[in-house]
Amino acid sequence: ALHHRWGEVDTHDMLAAADYLRALDWVDGGRLGILGASYGSYLALLALARDPDPAGRFRCGVPLYGDSDILTSWAQADRIGREDCERQMGHPSDHLPGYLAGSPVHDVERIRRPLLILHGADDDRVHPLQSEQLVEALQRAGKTFEYYQYEGEGHGFLHRDNLLHKYATIERFLDWYLL
Repeated sequence: ALHHRWGEVDTHDMLAAADYLRALDWVDGGRLGILGASYGSYLALLALARDPDPAGRFRCGVPLYGDSDILTSWAQADRIGREDCERQMGHPSDHLPGYLAGSPVHDVERIRRPLLILHGADDDRVHPLQSEQLVEALQRAGKTFEYYQYEGEGHGFLHRDNLLHKYATIERFLDWYLL
């Protein structure tokens, strides 16, 4: 279903999941946040940028070391990441419209909720420039966000001090925006 269609059916799945949760009587549907790492980060951004609900399904988002522009990510990624992207999206020279349509960085003006963006400075799979490109677009659009880049971390965080900071920062952010 995702072949040449990143950012379409997968985004609909994220929005449908929020609708399902909001329908449960034991969930406060007005206090949902969305958090994801790597491809999940990409999906969290898409869900916030492509949510047609005027009120918004989510009150905040936490993208962790994920793509914001799959075209530039393809160019910046390590070999495995680039081959994975081509296997699913085709080569950018053959499928440029799909790469552009699947990139949430082009829709940041539609993001209505605050973001907490976390990325490792030494990430070879999803280059930290992906988060920096997102931050620049968010700044131009006047959006609310926080951004932390962790030195010595790759695609995921392993160092104790960075993990403690990451979890404490996420907890504070979610407490602020969801309570």
